[in-house]
Amino acid sequence: MDRIKKTFRYLAILNVRRFWIGFIIGYLYFSYVFFWLWGLYPLDSFGVPDRFPSFLLILLIFSVSAAGMAFFWGLFSMFASRILQSEHTPQLVPAEIAGSFVLVEYLRSFFFGILWLGNGSFIGPHWTIGNPAYLLKDFGYILKTSSLWGIYGIDFLLLYLVGVILLFLKRKESKKTLVLLWVPILFLSVHVFLFGRDNRYPEEGTLSVALIQTQNSTKFSYTPEENLNNLQQRLSLLKQASESIESDKGLEDGIVILPEGSHFLNSLAILLSESSVKNYFDKLSKKELFIIDQILSADGGGDLRSKVVIINSKTGLTGTYDKRLLTPGGEFTPYILKIPLILSGYGKFLPPDLYPGSARGIAEFSNQKVKIVVCSEILSPSIVSGDNGNFIVALSNFGLFHGNRFLENQMLAISKFRAAENRKYIVISSNSGQSYIINPAGKVEKKTLGVGYELLTGSIVPNRDRTWYNYVGDWPILSLSLIFFGLALRKIRNDTKS
Repeated sequence: MDRIKKTFRYLAILNVRRFWIGFIIGYLYFSYVFFWLWGLYPLDSFGVPDRFPSFLLILLIFSVSAAGMAFFWGLFSMFASRILQSEHTPQLVPAEIAGSFVLVEYLRSFFFGILWLGNGSFIGPHWTIGNPAYLLKDFGYILKTSSLWGIYGIDFLLLYLVGVILLFLKRKESKKTLVLLWVPILFLSVHVFLFGRDNRYPEEGTLSVALIQTQNSTKFSYTPEENLNNLQQRLSLLKQASESIESDKGLEDGIVILPEGSHFLNSLAILLSESSVKNYFDKLSKKELFIIDQILSADGGGDLRSKVVIINSKTGLTGTYDKRLLTPGGEFTPYILKIPLILSGYGKFLPPDLYPGSARGIAEFSNQKVKIVVCSEILSPSIVSGDNGNFIVALSNFGLFHGNRFLENQMLAISKFRAAENRKYIVISSNSGQSYIINPAGKVEKKTLGVGYELLTGSIVPNRDRTWYNYVGDWPILSLSLIFFGLALRKIRNDTKS
């Protein structure tokens, strides 16, 4: 009995050590991933002018976020080491490690939203920031495979290769182990042969687009001079956008996109009557323009929402979309922060929470279906691929983070994957960041010169086709991962009994 107790005590200590190895590696990695949180400093956007309280609050958010994500890597490290120790069916070890990691990453995408739960939460596998697949954004053929199996398929491939290396280092059976490398190599070869060529589209299927980029810092209130200057800049750029589209003789109409945080219609409605606003849009161009803007609006129950409005310049308002995946801390206060602030008497200083919408972001224009995503929604593969839009319009806003380029680069990598997963063009209009036109292969075709007020014009080719990923999503790779995880769990249980 004492020997059994000593054995279990030893295993418990060993498991804790394995957990901490993965946790520390994960904490370092996610500290790098979430470094953009320091772009909030100082918290003047939230009305906190003092730098020391700002530093402490950001440090808390940063540490909790990194530790919460690293916890899952600690669990994976503990489980993967047990898989490597097993003597049964070593040829399955790489797949078992890969499958376990995919499940961990999928669960992690849920947990971020649960960790920062609040009134504006929309729970689901949406928060994929930090997924290792995004590190491969510049590997074209790897990127294209996401149209078949998404980011979790790429995770599976990465960890499969890691599993082969670990197995090789542990067992020193080079010939038998290296044979396992043929599995991912064969898969990639077949995929490159079938899907390696760039998509080609007829020129008559093009659509003219104009992206209005703004430089509007996010804060509680603005001076009349700031409001006037911002409105003048947007009016000028909108006029240039309409002239650019009108001068394109080959196309009958076009689309103009303003970024999140623009609130152009809010500003215009203050100065002009409803009839004057309609007259303004009608005179913008002889062509029919499709104008997308984002505003803040209260619904019938008084709940504040981030609303996208879609305007036809000739017929008026054609539709709206309420943002579903809201940013914790930016658009609502998580309970983990709100409850202590309320109890300490500071609850009255908290800004009002925004609430998520429920409808899907699809609009129709000129016989085209437009998929609309707002800022953080680009993080979610399921939100972006859930509807069959012919191209994707993304409205971004980095004003809250003072135009942090580190965050913007991560969002660009994520946007490349969303384009490749769906094989659709993505056009990104930004506030306090650069704007982009990304083609279905995940390559940037055009971008603005820098950060500031700027207009980006170009053309895209809408695509009605659906990818395999559009049809089945993440379920095939998750099911495969679950099978290999079950095999590994059974093997570990058998080893424990013996």
